Amino acid sequence: MALPACHHAAPVGALDPRPAPAGREEGGARDPGVDGPRRRPRRRSLAIGLAIGLAIAAAGSLAPLAGCFLGRTNDAAYGGHAAAESFVVEVPVTQDALVVADVELGGATRPFVVDTGAVTSLVDLRVAAELGLEARGTTPLADFEGKVRDHPVYVVPSLSIGGLELVDVGVVGVDLAWIEDFECKPVAGLLGNNALRHGALELDLGRGVVRLASGVEALPPRAGGVVSPLYPPSAIVQVAPPIAAGLIPRPFLIDTGASATIIVDRKVSRRLPVGRRIPARSFKGGYHGADRPATLELFTWPEVQVGGLDLEGVATTAGLGSNVLGHRLLRHFVVRVDDVARTITFWPGERPPSRGLRSLGLGVELHGDELLVRTLVEGSPASAAGIRWGDRILTVEGAPVAAMSRHERCLIARDLERRDAVRLRVDRDGAPREVALTRAELFPEVGARARAGDGPAADRL
Repeated sequence: MALPACHHAAPVGALDPRPAPAGREEGGARDPGVDGPRRRPRRRSLAIGLAIGLAIAAAGSLAPLAGCFLGRTNDAAYGGHAAAESFVVEVPVTQDALVVADVELGGATRPFVVDTGAVTSLVDLRVAAELGLEARGTTPLADFEGKVRDHPVYVVPSLSIGGLELVDVGVVGVDLAWIEDFECKPVAGLLGNNALRHGALELDLGRGVVRLASGVEALPPRAGGVVSPLYPPSAIVQVAPPIAAGLIPRPFLIDTGASATIIVDRKVSRRLPVGRRIPARSFKGGYHGADRPATLELFTWPEVQVGGLDLEGVATTAGLGSNVLGHRLLRHFVVRVDDVARTITFWPGERPPSRGLRSLGLGVELHGDELLVRTLVEGSPASAAGIRWGDRILTVEGAPVAAMSRHERCLIARDLERRDAVRLRVDRDGAPREVALTRAELFPEVGARARAGDGPAADRL
């Protein structure tokens, strides 16, 4: 998700339903093997309510773009190889909030996030304790704000993805309990590049599959495609910067760990020939830091190619400290990474990416037993209806939030922005009121061009 060797709690692009939690461990990582209950990490919004995701990469050798040039690393964190010499497997994935695949580990099937933006893999500390894994030292994890903490490193003797056995897989222990409030189900870990890339990797998210292969010759033959060199370092999947934005290059991550369309940092954003920008009030913060208010910007991508792709009109979020093509954009392409040729190839999927942004304009987050408005887009249907940042949602389509189970509240928070219309009862300072929202195009000039034949019309999530 982030840079070559950085743990990165990444925001997502402007089309995801709500602000992403970015959990942290209060007071640092828990010592492995300590018994007793753990405090649930406090959730944090990292990006806009229409945009947030998870992006975690382990700290390693060089990651100057993420502000974490780290001199000490633990090689055990980056290990892992396939037991077979020649193979191709097709791994089904779900895409509710994040890209998630089933992994056979320790005699059980466990959900893992699939993250092409992470150098190494992660495992939840509870799973590590259950499996009796012994720490092989620690490694520093740096978030995209440059804050660093040490986390334990383990080596998993064997795990299976889509029937492919991987052996001696390095994983970093992290408290992942907070992801449940985003994905609405427990997640046992995260598959980074050390688990995903063993010759060739193909993302076919439009069909709900990821393919792992010993080489491109084992994958289905495909003609044509847009080919770009992998931008170094090759430990993660990224393409060359589309524009110059200062002395330090700013490549774009091809990041299935970010529930996003496109994300850009402020330096790139300032240099893009963008027309109208829409502010949105939200929160952001790195994995190791604290929440703080943030004003982000939404705009549509200009006539600037990224990795050879024409993305003009695709909704973009600026101001999050990363440059990312996330899985909500990648699902409109077939993406193949060739580790031998050091190339990445894009083919158009069955459905082209949407242009413009049809949205309710709010992001809702689960806070304890309450649903709070944590992102609000200026000029959106939610803003026009009088909803304000921090409002508490009392009912959804007449159903009281207080009477819902935690899982039901989680699903509301995750999926509310995907609805075409919704009736809400909201409360501010003890003054409840009813509002009815209908999804609207926030960039009608872009949507109009798409409907006129210049590109696919914006559609709902």
